[in-house]
Amino acid sequence: MNRCARAVGAALVLTALAATATLAAGPPFPDPVNEQAVYDTADMLSTGAEVRLEGLIDGIETRTGAEIVVYTQPDSDITEDDNLDNAKALIDQWGIGRSGFDDGLVLLVGRDPDPGESRVSLYGGSGFLGAYANEDALTDIIDNSFVPAARAGDFDAAAISTLQALDERMDAGGRGRLELLRIANAGLGLIGAPLALVATLGLAWRRWRRDGDDPELTDSPSILMAGPPAEMTPALATVVQQGTASRHSINTILAELASTGRLTFRNLDQVSDARSDADADLLTDPAIEVHAGTHDDRQLAGPELEAWERIRQHAGGSGVLRRERLWEVDSLLDGSKHELEAAAVRIGWLARMPGPSIAAMTVLGIGIAIIGAVIILVGISVPMSGAVLFGGALVLGGIGTAGFGQA
Repeated sequence: MNRCARAVGAALVLTALAATATLAAGPPFPDPVNEQAVYDTADMLSTGAEVRLEGLIDGIETRTGAEIVVYTQPDSDITEDDNLDNAKALIDQWGIGRSGFDDGLVLLVGRDPDPGESRVSLYGGSGFLGAYANEDALTDIIDNSFVPAARAGDFDAAAISTLQALDERMDAGGRGRLELLRIANAGLGLIGAPLALVATLGLAWRRWRRDGDDPELTDSPSILMAGPPAEMTPALATVVQQGTASRHSINTILAELASTGRLTFRNLDQVSDARSDADADLLTDPAIEVHAGTHDDRQLAGPELEAWERIRQHAGGSGVLRRERLWEVDSLLDGSKHELEAAAVRIGWLARMPGPSIAAMTVLGIGIAIIGAVIILVGISVPMSGAVLFGGALVLGGIGTAGFGQA
């Protein structure tokens, strides 16, 4: 059983201890006995006290449904943290508390042969803490009900007083609150999570259909033209085809400049094998020759002209791009992507700039996924399974939203 619960522990000064019991301390603990809630393996309680405690626990369970266990065990050199861990192990191993309510509580005493080194802990499930007694209340019960009687050597009174203090705080209203929380948890997980997933993915798909995808292809008068539409260039065609400018668009610009005699490619098939620290070889090194001659630049469209000016200035007086200058061409022409997209919007082939739309969808998706992850962590720490499912739905919806943005 997985349960994230809080615990309260306090050191006890125990002045009268009986002989050390021979049973080994848990965990693991022996299996529980049906219809038994008090386990005095450290032989600290009288038979009458055990009967009284059983009656108190039965009354509490009948009224509220909460499950309580009193457990004592011999545990040499026990520390406060160790006792808390033991209490958690007991409530987890035995499954104390109703499933879906997490309303179990353990009163665990770890008895050390050395007076003053024993420990007592109250460890409650999250439902118990929320409905009946929070961390501060459990601390007060230990300090005001258990410790004074234990210091006086009366462990019967210490345990009974602790259960009576708990009994006073546990009314039927707490049971109603737990029922309401359980319904809310189920609704959040079984209804809220699917709705969140459908809503996030549905809205992302709707926006993608509106901004990022043509729902259907329609005939255009341009299909009757002998040539491409006015101002349509090969690079601009890649933007219209893909919905955004990409590396393919830049390669198309370079190919177009080469087709007009402005560029000559040398050994570019060797780029992947070239090393910047290798000796220069003018015959085999990959390079781009820049021919800044008497070309009529007025024939170039805006994005291509801007790219040509950048390349020509980058080549300088040498007229050749090789090694470091060749590697910088990608970043040099990165601005051409924005210019191509702006040209597509200006001409009317795109309704809006795709870059901001892609970025907005991606950021929105990441934000939704982060919110979902936070809700999952909260659901695990409470614990609240409905919140975990709801957060998981938001994470999936956020990933899907970001995916639609990239598409």
